[in-house]
Amino acid sequence: MDLRIQDEELRRIASETSFTGELSGNLADMFRQTLQIVAAVSDESVLSRFKCLKYRVIRGPGSRRRLALSGDADLEVRIQNGNREPKMIVERIIRSERRKK
Repeated sequence: MDLRIQDEELRRIASETSFTGELSGNLADMFRQTLQIVAAVSDESVLSRFKCLKYRVIRGPGSRRRLALSGDADLEVRIQNGNREPKMIVERIIRSERRKK
């Protein structure tokens, strides 16, 4: 699947293995690994088969999706369905605090 990263820092994290920006090294590695999976699949129906990604649709306007990066961080993306190949636009990483039980 074709992908585009809108945020400059996320683009740099994706392309420079020594750069992690404000992310932990582990989260930056998970981000890069997730992008490799996305680049290797043909469309989002294939992505949904990867249980580790917990691929899900976000309700509301637009074609927003989330992919799990870790237990407390998700990758928010948008899907553009083109005539030939769909494109995934990486928008941001969402971090949430772990739930206390």
